[in-house]
Amino acid sequence: MSKRDTIKNKLIDLISRTFCISKDVLQTHNKSLLSAELGLNAIALTYLFFLVQNEFDFLFSKQILDQNRFDSVENITDLILVELAHNKNGLHP
Repeated sequence: MSKRDTIKNKLIDLISRTFCISKDVLQTHNKSLLSAELGLNAIALTYLFFLVQNEFDFLFSKQILDQNRFDSVENITDLILVELAHNKNGLHP
């Protein structure tokens, strides 16, 4: 399993546990987490933002957030990969 797949699966698990959304739906849903199908709102997305930082043990940099979107599983996975590469912290054990 690639590092991207590991991060994506960890993110999907986090979203599924926190917001009671099926992992199958999250794995196949490439739209915004704010879409009607998933039912998350801006407050939930903000909460997820802080959960991701805690789960992956880093703080998103303003520069990376300005250049990317925090709105879908795919985009958030990409953000995490970029941030981890900049921080060189790797994943939690």
